[in-house]
Amino acid sequence: MRKSGDLRCRYRPGQKVAILRDIESDGSYRTITAGALLAGEGERGEILGVGYQEEKRVVYFVLLGPENRVIGCFEEDLFPDKKAVRLSAIRSGGRPGRKKSVGGVRHGRDL
Repeated sequence: MRKSGDLRCRYRPGQKVAILRDIESDGSYRTITAGALLAGEGERGEILGVGYQEEKRVVYFVLLGPENRVIGCFEEDLFPDKKAVRLSAIRSGGRPGRKKSVGGVRHGRDL
């Protein structure tokens, strides 16, 4: 885990993740209506980068789908994509890591 000040990042750029729960727009995208679905539960993506919200929360920029959509997610909106982890371990000749349990909250935010 990387540490920035007192914030720890669970995920790193390039890591494969999946969406824990549906994420709806909070209205900050000009072209997307508030309440519109941005990402569905179980959708897979990749962490592009990490940022910080004013309240000092870690925000992950996630690349999703063949449309290359990028949305911002909080840590509790994501979980490691174990299928991707297993495939990359098999391809590299290694063994998959231990499974982690991740708690969650009901919603995410987009940027």
